[in-house]
Amino acid sequence: MKHSTFLHKVSIALLFFAASPALAVCNPRTEICNPIQANTFSDLVVALARAITAIGIPLVAIFLVWAGFLFVTSRGNEEQLKRAKTTFFWTIIGGAVVIGAWALSIAVVNFARNLGGNGNNTNNPFENSDSSLENNASPPATTPPPLPDLPPPI
Repeated sequence: MKHSTFLHKVSIALLFFAASPALAVCNPRTEICNPIQANTFSDLVVALARAITAIGIPLVAIFLVWAGFLFVTSRGNEEQLKRAKTTFFWTIIGGAVVIGAWALSIAVVNFARNLGGNGNNTNNPFENSDSSLENNASPPATTPPPLPDLPPPI
């Protein structure tokens, strides 16, 4: 029995190490496919953050409605009012955690993108790639459009 367990572990290890990224076509009948389809670390973080946000935001909305229902049905009962306040408080905390997870994922992705270089990454969507703004040059001045003529007061 001990020998068959060892062979089982070795065969599983060989399957994982023998898988080549060049043969990334997935046949769901014969293997487990990657449902996220992330090829890079930043793709993985963004996919996880989107999944957490897609699940978390509707849950926060549902629990906010539930907390409001608890407030309405408490009718001055201190115990039920305390339960409603606690539900509302933890729902707000949960919403902040979901939004904070999204913000943290953006920070991690931007940090990871700029980690390997000197910060001049052209794939950063938050940077302005306008060549006129390089070397701290000021942007070209534009004049605002003239104000329309106002009708005379009555």
